Amino acid sequence: MRKTHLPIGLLFLIVNLFTFHMAGAEGINSAENDLNQATFKDLVASNYKIKSSVDDWASTSVLANGNWVKIQAEDRGIYKISFSQLQNWGFSDPEAVCLYGNGGYMLSKQNSDPVADDLIQNPVWYGKDKNSADCLFFYSSGTVEWTYYSSVDAFKHTGNDYSDVTYFYLSDQGTPLVVSEIESTTDDFTDDASTFLDYQLYENDLENLIQSGRRWFGEKFQQGQSREFEFSVTNPVTTQAFSIYTEAAGRSSLSSAFSIYYNDVLRSTISISSVDTSDPITQYANVGQSRMSISSPQASSVLRFDYSASNSSALGWLDYIELNAYRYLTMDGSSMNFRVPASAGSGKITRFNLNGAQTNLQIWDVSDFLNPLAVAYNLNSSVAQFTLHTDDIREFVAFYPNGEIPSAEKVDDIANQDLHQMEIPDMIIITHPDFATTADELASFHLTKDNLNVAVVEPEQIYNEFSCGLPDVSGIRNFLRYCYEKSNDGNGKLKYVLLLGDGTYDNKNILGEGLNFIPTYQSENSLLPTASFVTDDFFVLLDSDEGEYDGLIDLGIGRIPAKTTDEAETVVDKVMNYVSSVALGEWRNRVCFIGDDEDSNTHMTQADQLAENVSDDMPAVAVGKIYFDAYEQVSTPSGDQYPDVTDAINSSVKDGVLIMNYTGHANETALAGEKVLTVSDIDEWTNYNKLPVFVTATCEFSRFDGDEQSGGEHILFNENGGGIALFSSTRVVYSNPNFLLNSNFYEQVFQRDENGDYLRMGDVMKRTKNATLSGVNKRNFTLLGDPALRLSIPQYNVVTTTINGVEPAALVDPIAALSKVTVTGEVVDTDGNLMSDFNGELVPVVYDKKISTETLGNGGETPFEYEVQNNRIYRGVSSVVDGKFEFSFIVPKDISYAIGEGKILYYASNDSIDAHGANNELLIGGNSESDIVDTEGPLVELYLNNPSFESGDQVGVNSILYLNLSDESGINTLGTGIGHDITAVLDGDYSDVIVLNDYYLADLDSYTSGTIVYPMSGLSVGEHTLTIKVWDVMNNSTEIEIHFVVSEEFKIEDVICYPNPMTDYTRFKIIHNRPGEVFDAKIEVFDSKGSLIDMIKETLISEETETDPILWQLSDHQVLVRSGAYLYRVILSASDGNTATKSGVIILLKR
Repeated sequence: MRKTHLPIGLLFLIVNLFTFHMAGAEGINSAENDLNQATFKDLVASNYKIKSSVDDWASTSVLANGNWVKIQAEDRGIYKISFSQLQNWGFSDPEAVCLYGNGGYMLSKQNSDPVADDLIQNPVWYGKDKNSADCLFFYSSGTVEWTYYSSVDAFKHTGNDYSDVTYFYLSDQGTPLVVSEIESTTDDFTDDASTFLDYQLYENDLENLIQSGRRWFGEKFQQGQSREFEFSVTNPVTTQAFSIYTEAAGRSSLSSAFSIYYNDVLRSTISISSVDTSDPITQYANVGQSRMSISSPQASSVLRFDYSASNSSALGWLDYIELNAYRYLTMDGSSMNFRVPASAGSGKITRFNLNGAQTNLQIWDVSDFLNPLAVAYNLNSSVAQFTLHTDDIREFVAFYPNGEIPSAEKVDDIANQDLHQMEIPDMIIITHPDFATTADELASFHLTKDNLNVAVVEPEQIYNEFSCGLPDVSGIRNFLRYCYEKSNDGNGKLKYVLLLGDGTYDNKNILGEGLNFIPTYQSENSLLPTASFVTDDFFVLLDSDEGEYDGLIDLGIGRIPAKTTDEAETVVDKVMNYVSSVALGEWRNRVCFIGDDEDSNTHMTQADQLAENVSDDMPAVAVGKIYFDAYEQVSTPSGDQYPDVTDAINSSVKDGVLIMNYTGHANETALAGEKVLTVSDIDEWTNYNKLPVFVTATCEFSRFDGDEQSGGEHILFNENGGGIALFSSTRVVYSNPNFLLNSNFYEQVFQRDENGDYLRMGDVMKRTKNATLSGVNKRNFTLLGDPALRLSIPQYNVVTTTINGVEPAALVDPIAALSKVTVTGEVVDTDGNLMSDFNGELVPVVYDKKISTETLGNGGETPFEYEVQNNRIYRGVSSVVDGKFEFSFIVPKDISYAIGEGKILYYASNDSIDAHGANNELLIGGNSESDIVDTEGPLVELYLNNPSFESGDQVGVNSILYLNLSDESGINTLGTGIGHDITAVLDGDYSDVIVLNDYYLADLDSYTSGTIVYPMSGLSVGEHTLTIKVWDVMNNSTEIEIHFVVSEEFKIEDVICYPNPMTDYTRFKIIHNRPGEVFDAKIEVFDSKGSLIDMIKETLISEETETDPILWQLSDHQVLVRSGAYLYRVILSASDGNTATKSGVIILLKR
């Protein structure tokens, strides 16, 4: 909402106050306000203190007791509240009401500056208004701070980035402070003041040019456009010049200019240099300034701005206009503020002569606006005179209580609170009230799961105590700083902060989108994309010499940028599921690195170095590599594309990875110029039990404070999958600093804490950033997710005890082709002790030696050479009994006969915990000269979707291929022998062979049999053939072919209801023909008369053809039923709009 701000005696157009940016081009600096003007910090030093220890902070809040009402005042000046209004607001004795407030100026972002950390009591004055009503009068500073600069003899403004109103608090607690009186001095005056320097501001915030940073601009100009702005100054001193200062911006590929006319006379030109409009990351627009001295000014003034440029596409914007005008010190209106800089100086004494004064006039010294003083004066022939020492510039307000004095407006009743007395927890969740219930659920979860004490605090509570109601980022920072210092003083152990609620570059909601749930720290730079940023680090830079974006992070901080309760609940539900037993799996043992192409292979080189570092430092982790240039690049009308890269990323997400790391180019909604991953791809993911952490060393992919939802947010808020968290970029970033930050991430993410547990995400983020060089680039990375969440890295270890009866370290002979290998090992704790109570299953994967490969050199690029170790000799399942295991396999004939280091990766789990490990001491190579005789190919059993399938049957467009394989020697999955892969060929198209090696898993405690489960998605409607070829380790093969028909028909094959008959509950399992999809399921239950008695609705993720069971529990639904037969109807709705139904009968037996 725009508002009009009217300094007394000045009339002008619409004004919306915002921040002032110091005009470096004008040569003004902070040292030049040297005419003995006490600054805001100086004047309120008695109430604002530098906080260097916990003892410097208030120990309790005044809000802890009593009745409290929050009110607001829009502008600078005198306000009133009638006694009757106070009574209506719940105060039975108006004269006992106390006023509290800290002013409306924006808080400092530097920790070294003085700060008030609780509400300060302000003096009030009692009198009658124009209706002879008893009123309480008080002074408001407004939200715009004006500072005098002697070098230009003018005041300049600093607006408030977060609020256009000033807040106060009324209470029945304490004793009211009454405005004290200050007597005129009897000393001889050195200066006689009959004029004063007044000021006026026009600023209309309409547009943030790059949707980043603090600076907003006003009216837009096209080439050749003119705009006029009217000003009126009452009682001007026409013998003294007006000083008019303005700033404006221009975006033009050629130079442009604003011509400024004062009352139709050209007085100044702002020349603005050109920018490169073709480059999206260079300076978006340039700013110019002008200070005009207007001699012989007039009371009514018109400023006209003409924008001109050599190109028609040029655009210009007005930022603001400041007008400083000397006026005669003559009372104008009901209220008037005035300051006289010329009379200030060391040892000066000034007599002030206010003309036009009448009886009942009040004059207050409001230099310290938290403690105004009533000035005693003499009234002689309508001239109010008073004399005071003026070592500093003093500010006064003169007003008639019985004049047109605005009334304060009520905001809300305030419940008692006392954050100062809060027991310092391990974690603080700052949540918008819309998400308070969800925040409480997360807090309870961390208490139960992690024994973390979590405090849930709403922003308004923080603002009430730490920023006097202003939604200021520094208020939140100061609250956290108080808690941090109290924690360091031995009163707690604060480590983590979660911001639960979206933020936006539009902190004042100028555009009306309402996305400012929790405010954001925005950089001062708002025109250069590479230097403008948003960072939540600001909130946790807490040491006394830190502030803005300088310093080391003291707490782990993350944000869940939810706009709706559904989004908040989605993330919290995912957090709880992430650490549950259903999320155990081999995926927790994998990390995938993705590298963009071009740029002289920089991104692939960096991705590969990260991958190799992880392989060396964390050998138990399986490293996957998806490098763009290793895949065929396809030219399309919309540009080059990498469809196989998209498939590889989607497959990796579906199969599950612990971390997915991307290095390369991106924008807010897609990875790479080829758009290998878009929000539509992300929204289709259904990996709910296999959620990765995404690390994106790229530009803007998680720009949570933008107008549109970013790709990173789509990942976080995907209710069916996506990711559990992102350590991701919010703005334009650079490759080399990204790589340094990314490298430091992997230095930390696999570290353990003092208790032997892996670090929580907040600790990883904190350590990573603190280990990275200073600068803006690292501030562009943010943690989207829960900072108290640990990555699901397997907690315990798996070790090899023997290979063919020999300890690994003593193994001399290599494992040769066609030799039988038996491996034994143990599951051990972090101290290496056998976990004899561990009973579960182990998945060992045995790899052949590393091989070198190179990319294709698409688009004329130089091929990139790198190493992989992904040829599997064996992958199976082994029983773990009392912490010990044993498995065997036969080495395929196709291994490379050169002797080198192979590798065994382990993943073990039971119903609640897991472990992993690796063995790199496995020498592989040579020929064993085995006497194994096997001339028969494997036995192959093949079906689609379910075992009842027969060749020629009908299936859906998304189906699942099942292969049951067996062979006395074992199945060959190595992939190094020419033509010896396990393959599937659809419709005889041998140019598009599907290799199934990596999908084979040997059966429990057997190397002679196993299964393949492979999703076949997007099958075309009609008849098809599928040819399968399988090899054993002796290179004997079997080939089998089936026929099937694909139909778009969506149908429910069966509904299994168990138990049936039921007593208190039953479950519905739905069997359908569209695996791998997400359904909206509805189950309706009818009585014998056909009346609907209950309905269940759920969203189901069905990876195969059977859904997870849906529970129907009578007590949960408070359904009153009798024994008998009931009809149920199941309705599934697919994402493409198709539906399927099936009905049945359930028998209910009441006890």
